[in-house]
Amino acid sequence: MQRLRRRAAFTITEMLVTMALIIFIMYILAEAFSAGSTAFRNLKAIGDMNEKLRTTGGLLRKHLERDHFEDKRRVSDADFWKDGPPRQGYLRIYHGSKLNSTTSYYSEGTDADGNDSACASDHVLQFTVKMRGNNRGDYLRAGVPANSPLLLPLQDTRFQEAGSPSVSSSWGEITVFMRPDPAGRMTEDPESASATPQKLYTLYVRQRALVPDNQLVQAAAQQFTNGPIPSGQYAQYAEMSCCIDPTLPAALYFNSPADVTMPARRLGQAGGTPASFVYGQSDPNVLATLG
Repeated sequence: MQRLRRRAAFTITEMLVTMALIIFIMYILAEAFSAGSTAFRNLKAIGDMNEKLRTTGGLLRKHLERDHFEDKRRVSDADFWKDGPPRQGYLRIYHGSKLNSTTSYYSEGTDADGNDSACASDHVLQFTVKMRGNNRGDYLRAGVPANSPLLLPLQDTRFQEAGSPSVSSSWGEITVFMRPDPAGRMTEDPESASATPQKLYTLYVRQRALVPDNQLVQAAAQQFTNGPIPSGQYAQYAEMSCCIDPTLPAALYFNSPADVTMPARRLGQAGGTPASFVYGQSDPNVLATLG
């Protein structure tokens, strides 16, 4: 009788133990990959935010370092008021509501040092800037209609560019403000279920170009369009500092650096307050979304 030989193989128990170990190792690898992906995503988000903040900070610093008044007059000058108030330009910090307001303030709690942290959508930084340079790229630019009288040289041919529906100006108004996210989005922290979601806000920096003198604009309009620029075209001049002419309601009045020394002229609206300013017109240059 022939003797049967046993074949070498794994037992069922060994197979089950091996599969359990493989599954356990795969679970560890999957968790490590997930943690790595989350860390990479968070670091990328932090890097993107820091890049936006650097861009924002650089732009604001650049604007704040420029001249805000005539003759390089500075707020820090000891003799700032010696010759009276500025004849051109302004610098204004607008506070619309108090800290305990529930409509425009949003409390984010306290920071690590116990200081209150809050976002305000009705606080605005407004000021004029005077650009210096030798070519159009050194100045502020504003889009205007293709047939606008503003495309004619107002004072210096360096400020104009033939064939381009935009105006260059050495003076402009800068407005910095925040608005809540229009979609009502909140921050998300998937790693911490106990973290309190915070409202998202968008930081805006808007610039509006000033003209050397409104009379130059009206003279050009009279010469080439047989009349002033109609007030109904206000939306088409959203990038220019203008308003309805108080002496001629059917026409637009374009502000000069001297005009905006009067608070009512600022922002191109009656009263010069952010509440009366239409921010939705034109592209307000979104720079950063802050949580």
